[in-house]
Amino acid sequence: MKKFILLLFALLTVVSVSAQSRSIRGTVVSAADGEPLVGATVIPVGGGSGTATDLDGKFHLTVSNKVVN
Repeated sequence: MKKFILLLFALLTVVSVSAQSRSIRGTVVSAADGEPLVGATVIPVGGGSGTATDLDGKFHLTVSNKVVN
């Protein structure tokens, strides 16, 4: 019974931790000609770590829900 309760607690902890972040993907393009921007810096408005776009102008960020909301 103790093992079952410990397993249940561990699963609930994993679910609550994973629910506290959000994955954001996108592409940065030039307003002038619509071409992808290489190496553009993308930083969340509410704070957190940023990233740079790749050769296709694409980026991927993982931010906490506190930043997104």
